[in-house]
Amino acid sequence: MWPGTQVLKNHAPEMGRGDQRSTLETAAESPDHQQQTVQSASSALSLRLRNETSSLHEQVERDLRLPDSIHTLDEYRECLIRFYRLYRPLEAALLGCDGWSDAGLSIQERLRTVRLASDLCALGVVPIMMRDAPVRALPVMPSFAHSLGALYVLEGATLGARFILRRLEQVLGAQLTGATAFFACRIPNAEDSWKYFKKCLDDYGIAHPGEAQQVIEGAIATFRSIGEWMKNDQHR
Repeated sequence: MWPGTQVLKNHAPEMGRGDQRSTLETAAESPDHQQQTVQSASSALSLRLRNETSSLHEQVERDLRLPDSIHTLDEYRECLIRFYRLYRPLEAALLGCDGWSDAGLSIQERLRTVRLASDLCALGVVPIMMRDAPVRALPVMPSFAHSLGALYVLEGATLGARFILRRLEQVLGAQLTGATAFFACRIPNAEDSWKYFKKCLDDYGIAHPGEAQQVIEGAIATFRSIGEWMKNDQHR
């Protein structure tokens, strides 16, 4: 769950303090300050992204039907192939963007194409021989802000993938041995990594308020690209 906004409480002045109360304390207890606090929290870029993409996010999850759509090792292999063909050009585009270090992010640490390639090799597939998804299947990212929105989608998928893996392990068991790097995402403190990413998003929104909508547009375009590609790709 995402934390709600903490409501400030008014306190009666302590007897004897009188003029010793600072202007800051008085302002912090005023209704106007409380309203500004709520507005500030609700306008955080990470929350705006969550709120403005939630319905699309849910639609993509319904369309992908993961993990319920996977019952055999062949279906698992085909799922990874589709992800790989999309992620490889998408993450290459993200890697080529300038601005990650200024946003406080190391993009190399957050890419997952290598994990997908490892899983496919374990399943007898040679990833380098596969064609990338065509350019028309990728989200349009004309600015760094759009790329940041795309990474928001991939980061959220990284965090949720571990729950998909638990179900897949129940269905496929030992057949998955050596081919779980993509969904497992075994990185230290995954939740802390997600929290740090959201903080970077919010800091970016504060530093570049005029680009917030571009970040949201990038996330929306990426959700749509993933949903359409995973539904319709038949090795075209």
